[in-house]
Amino acid sequence: CRFSPAPLLVLSTSAMNGVAVSWRTARLTWEDVDLLRPGHWLNDSVLGFWQEFLSSAPPPEGFAGREELLFVDPAAACCISSETDPEDLHDMLDPLELSKRSLVLVPVSDRTDRGSGSGSHWSLLALRAEPRQAEYYDSLGTGNLASATRIAENMSTMFPGLSTVRVCEAGKQDNGHDCGVFVALFAEALCRGSSPAAVTPA
Repeated sequence: CRFSPAPLLVLSTSAMNGVAVSWRTARLTWEDVDLLRPGHWLNDSVLGFWQEFLSSAPPPEGFAGREELLFVDPAAACCISSETDPEDLHDMLDPLELSKRSLVLVPVSDRTDRGSGSGSHWSLLALRAEPRQAEYYDSLGTGNLASATRIAENMSTMFPGLSTVRVCEAGKQDNGHDCGVFVALFAEALCRGSSPAAVTPA
C-alpha cells in the first residue's frame, strides 16, 4: 500500500512516558509504532494519529484550515455507535459542529462495545452535506455495514436528512490485515476529491 510510516516518524518525538511520536494532541507509543510494520493491524491510536495529522497539517500534506472537513476519532465513533441515551448522544455530537461540515469521515470497526478492544476490521463511513447522503467504503465487503448504519442514524440527530447508507465502490485489500491502511487512504482520497475505488494495495 502507499501508506508509509515515514511522514509520521519525522514529527516531534519524545521518550517520556513511552511516547514515541507526537503531533499536536495525538500520541503514539512504541507499541503503536510497531503496528506500522507489514503484517500488523492498525489500532485506534494509529488511525486517530493519522486523522489528526491530515486535519491539521498544512497543504499539500494535510488539510489545515478546511473547516468543512471533519475526521471523527475512532474511539469517539465507537461511543457514537453504542450510545442509546438521547441526552448523552447530544452532548457527544454537539462539539463536533456537524452543521458546519460538508464531509464527515468516520472510521467504523466491528467492535461491539466500548471496552472490548479494537475489533478485527475497519471500514469508513462518509457523511456528505451536499447531496445529503451516507456512504460506506469497505476493502473487504460489507461486514461493518450494520455498525456504520447505527452511527449514521445516531449522527442524523445533528446531521438531519440522511436516509439509508449507500455501499460505494472501494479498493480491495489482498490480505487479512490492511483494512486500517485502506480506511486511512479512503479518507484521504475523499478529502482530495478522488475515488476510494482507485486505492490499490500496490
